[in-house]
Amino acid sequence: MVGHPDTQSQHLTIKLFRFVGYSFLLLSLFDIVSIFIPLRLMNPEWEVQATTALVERVAAPLIGLALVFYQDIQLRAKWEWMVLKGLSWAALIVGILYFLILPLILANNARLDSNISAQFKVQLDRQMAQAEQFAQRLQQASSKAEINELLVRASGGQGLAPDLQGKDVKTIKQALLAKISAGKPNIRKQAEAAIADRRLNQLKLTVKIFLGAVVSGFSFIYIWILTRWTRQPRLERAEIDSL
Repeated sequence: MVGHPDTQSQHLTIKLFRFVGYSFLLLSLFDIVSIFIPLRLMNPEWEVQATTALVERVAAPLIGLALVFYQDIQLRAKWEWMVLKGLSWAALIVGILYFLILPLILANNARLDSNISAQFKVQLDRQMAQAEQFAQRLQQASSKAEINELLVRASGGQGLAPDLQGKDVKTIKQALLAKISAGKPNIRKQAEAAIADRRLNQLKLTVKIFLGAVVSGFSFIYIWILTRWTRQPRLERAEIDSL
């Protein structure tokens, strides 16, 4: 028996909500499959992308479950009971899985932090080597034309600055070498600033994913708790329905 007035509009609304809920769940399943294909385990960048996607797309299955379980036992077809029971247990399993990925999120943050440091060290070494190589070629240059050609290659088109064009070769070399020496600390500072920015962004993403996974896990487990009626024996459900 339906506790509320048995009107056609109410029945249609309930059926519509549940239909939309099943649609949300089906679309969420497609999303999950696309996240894990292709599977690239032990790749920290892929694992971060996968866990981020699982957290950011959690709203759809949560809304879907809320709509599917709407109005509890009212207007349920016989085939639905097994589906509802399965979805209730699935909510518990998914909630537990969200808690299980928490150590993975922290581990991937540590691995990516190490990778970031290694990448920027390689980049810094390359830039310092290029600066040193340019300085050596500059010292070997014997004319303004050679110096100008080196500058054009290094800067992508810009040659001698106007204030150096009237100087002799020795003075030009000294001025350029002084700029190179003064610029080396700036190269290191820029690299360190870039590392700090990337680490901060990675940390913020990790905190966001971690907290999102915690909230998601609690939400799914709470849904399992609230849907205990789907796991009750049929006779007990019939008694509830008759109230």
